[in-house]
Amino acid sequence: MNPYLHEIAQRLGGRSVIGVVVVALLAMGLGLSITYGSASSAGIDAVGFDYYSGGAVHVDLWALDEIGNGVAGVQVQISFTSISNGTYYPPPPLPPPIYSTTVTTNGSGAVAVAAPAPVGSYLVEVTAHYSARPQATFFGLLSGSFIVDPSPNGQLEMLGVAFNQMPVGNYVAEDRLLVFWAGANGTLPTGVSLYACTTVSEEFTPPLNCTGLATTAVGPLEGYLTFFPYPALPTPSLVLGQASFLTLELVNASGAILLSGSLQSDFGPAPAGVTAPYSLSVATGVGVLSGYAVDLGFFVPIAGFVMVYWSTTRPRASGSVDMVLVRPVTRRGLFLARYASLVIALTASAVVEVLAFDLFATILLGETLPASFVPALIGGTLVAGLAFSGLILLASHVFRSTTPTLAIGIAILLVTSLFWTVILFLLLLSTGNSYPSVALGSQLVAPLQFVSVVAGSLSRTSLFGTSVTYASVGIGVVVVAVTGVAWVVVPAVLAMFRAMRRD
Repeated sequence: MNPYLHEIAQRLGGRSVIGVVVVALLAMGLGLSITYGSASSAGIDAVGFDYYSGGAVHVDLWALDEIGNGVAGVQVQISFTSISNGTYYPPPPLPPPIYSTTVTTNGSGAVAVAAPAPVGSYLVEVTAHYSARPQATFFGLLSGSFIVDPSPNGQLEMLGVAFNQMPVGNYVAEDRLLVFWAGANGTLPTGVSLYACTTVSEEFTPPLNCTGLATTAVGPLEGYLTFFPYPALPTPSLVLGQASFLTLELVNASGAILLSGSLQSDFGPAPAGVTAPYSLSVATGVGVLSGYAVDLGFFVPIAGFVMVYWSTTRPRASGSVDMVLVRPVTRRGLFLARYASLVIALTASAVVEVLAFDLFATILLGETLPASFVPALIGGTLVAGLAFSGLILLASHVFRSTTPTLAIGIAILLVTSLFWTVILFLLLLSTGNSYPSVALGSQLVAPLQFVSVVAGSLSRTSLFGTSVTYASVGIGVVVVAVTGVAWVVVPAVLAMFRAMRRD
């Protein structure tokens, strides 16, 4: 048998691989805990309207997940209780409901209920249950009550918020707009368009409308619920205490403004050159992905540490590595064989960990990872593991004792993994958040942060709630890829040359 293949087989069948498996199981257990904990807070909200027509009180609701998609299969129980005054919630005891029913949301997440009753004030109580995701939390119209006031036939009362800032996906923090509107008697809106402008005001005092300002046509409404890309409007200069707002208006075919409202876009002082909107909504998947990236960036490098310690650090310190040199192998060949076994073990570990996360997310969050995320996360995880392992390999061939090598490994592990984000946060806090781009760029010099860099780039998340993203400071695919390759290759090459020339 080829001696190098024999060496690879020995390493992959030795005690070091048992350590890798144990570490991988620990990582998956923590990853499952992270996913389950976040999934338990995943919410389902609703928008809707009510009106009186044909001798009945009509209530139409749409159950929406955190990214604005309709949720089918939600059981909604709705009861109507007649009250004497619609301006307040009457104290108990309440009279018995005049009408109660349980309905299930359709494929669009919609339910419609008509309670036979005279014109009057009604307390409408709503509870919801979703058997497909029993851990889901219901908010707003699906978890409480609201009052229906007397109104002329066909006149709508909107329930919930008409203008919503939603992530474009469960794992992507970039925003889009969701507009909810309806016509008289609950008909589909026709001839209604959305317009937008940028306004500046005090941070907690949004402007009322776009009067006197240039507006941009965003597009026509296509139904009750219409998604729009977030308008690319200029970002104004801000001072402390000011905020910029995306002010929106619904305009009918005759040019009359039906509704206006504002969403906060950024707060001052804004970093120079930043035009990305300030995200007010982050889906559960984004937080789960971020937490799992930290998990991957910590445990997979530990798995590499275990393999390097048993295959190189310990034998090097004891001198037993020299005994295998009586076989017809070269030092470089021996190093490459052991490095190949490391690559194989860490690749398998990275693939299993990412696929396990995809499985957890599918079960608990109800949505798989985007297909493009899987290879990128595997690559980022492998970079973190191999870069850290390469540094330990280099230290193993510089020092004959295990003590300095272990000390260096533990120091790198703690500083660049567990404490790196804390260090950056304290740095930005002490400088008044003046250098967020430097903070993001500094993650590229910490190899164990590489999975977080990849996850943040994929999910387009900002840094500590600012509008600064990796893309906004020029950290794109090419930069991440080149840096990743350098982190894998440079320590490994230096360690190989050191191994070839060791005493």
